[in-house]
Amino acid sequence: MHPDVEVITRDRSGEYARGAREGAPQAQQVADRWHLLQNLEQVVERILTGSYQRLRNLPTSGRNLSVKQSTERLIYLLRDYSQNELATRYNSRERQLACYHKVQHLYQAGWFIRQISREVNLNRTTVRRYVFAESFPERIQRPTGRSMLTPYLSYLEQRYQEGCHNAQQLWREICQQGYSGSDSQPTKWLSRRLTEDAPLAENQVVTDYSLSNQ
Repeated sequence: MHPDVEVITRDRSGEYARGAREGAPQAQQVADRWHLLQNLEQVVERILTGSYQRLRNLPTSGRNLSVKQSTERLIYLLRDYSQNELATRYNSRERQLACYHKVQHLYQAGWFIRQISREVNLNRTTVRRYVFAESFPERIQRPTGRSMLTPYLSYLEQRYQEGCHNAQQLWREICQQGYSGSDSQPTKWLSRRLTEDAPLAENQVVTDYSLSNQ
């Protein structure tokens, strides 16, 4: 027991939480800054990985994007995810991480894989992967495939830069080039492009925080 300890910083693993309660039950447990930043980085990385196709389709130009412009693009990509969706993704990862730590702990304590499988209610393949992984295996969201609109994106961008911001007109033009889909996809594309170029609202300002200073 450690009665003099007032605060314990840790990650969100259940095993560490239990150890802290047993060793210093009077101490306040808090998530340390390093793990909070790491969790944020991993969530953003998975979201951007899932947005790979859209990132590829973003227009390029001869000039470099400023920090503000890059931030606007990132905000735009994250708009597709509500706070509840982000929280669900984060909580799901935390449950998987806690399970990973438990599997590691039980294996090191001498449990067999089949016993661990029953204890944590996971199939043996997943348990075996957790046991022999050097670190927690992140689940990567696979990039989405091409859509019907993909072959016409460069033309749409050209017309957009020329000042054509009429979804119906753009749809008619790409239909003449062979597009056979409805007007919903070009309408959504135009809406996203207009959103990208819109001024950043005050409540969307993101503070530039450099992890290199940590």
